[in-house]
Amino acid sequence: MHLMSRLLCVFPLALGLLFSAGCLPPMGDTPQDSGGAGQIDADHDGVPLEDDCDDTDATLNLDDVDGDGSSTCDGDCDDSQVDIHPGANEVCDGIDNDCDDLIDDDDDSLDLASASVWFHDGDNDGYGDPDDVVSACLQPAQYVDNDGDCDDTDPTLFSCVFNIGNDVEFSGFSNHSANYLLGALVTVPSVVDLLAFGIIGKATGPRVKMALYTSSGGLPVDLVASSVSVPLPVGVLEIATAATVLAPGDYWLMAVFDADASVGVDEHSTSNIAYQAFVFSGSLPDPFGKPLTYSGKQFNYYIVVE
Repeated sequence: MHLMSRLLCVFPLALGLLFSAGCLPPMGDTPQDSGGAGQIDADHDGVPLEDDCDDTDATLNLDDVDGDGSSTCDGDCDDSQVDIHPGANEVCDGIDNDCDDLIDDDDDSLDLASASVWFHDGDNDGYGDPDDVVSACLQPAQYVDNDGDCDDTDPTLFSCVFNIGNDVEFSGFSNHSANYLLGALVTVPSVVDLLAFGIIGKATGPRVKMALYTSSGGLPVDLVASSVSVPLPVGVLEIATAATVLAPGDYWLMAVFDADASVGVDEHSTSNIAYQAFVFSGSLPDPFGKPLTYSGKQFNYYIVVE
């Protein structure tokens, strides 16, 4: 056999041995060529090189799976959720909604409308200061979810509701006649809401109505608020009324009865009393009109404010 014929027989055999031994890769099958004919997909994510922003990372490609306008190449940290992508609202849900690696309170772009309101509790009495407020997803240290503290420096004082007037029972028994609108001054120290009228009865029987008037020149003038008619008990009676804003200043607190009545009275006071005859079943006078006056008593009348 000629030499050339022998070489032609040997060469294919040698080449086959090399392929079978793994010395050469199979023809047409390189590590980068798995994206289809003529396409390179080095990270095997099913997206060819020309459509992939990083063909070395299978988690990054240009597909926008959830249709939110952002792909993983754009920084979408969860391409299966349409409300999670760069530029999304960060809300209180324990998730990084805007893909900036910051979650809820740690993200200064947090939408505060999704947060809770918390009030500072400086005296640790469980009641918060209505003037010291923060919004946060989680409750901050020394903050509570209510604004019921009127003095956040004293743990024994927290209720915003308090009384103005004579709410401690006097030992004396008054002798009120029916159909006289009669009362004394109370001083409101700051802006408050009037919530109720208070009186302390000494005997049952009559019905009572109460009213609050402005003061000018030391006399009652304009009607501010009034109560409905209710039976007078022995002891404390508080008659709720529609919340009315009271400015600081002096007011006349009056009561009228449909029969002779007795309430707590201090007969050693220097307080001034104003009154006028008034039929119990009628409408309260507004303005009050010219009153009669005397001094030397004060009664268990008061108002409940907030």
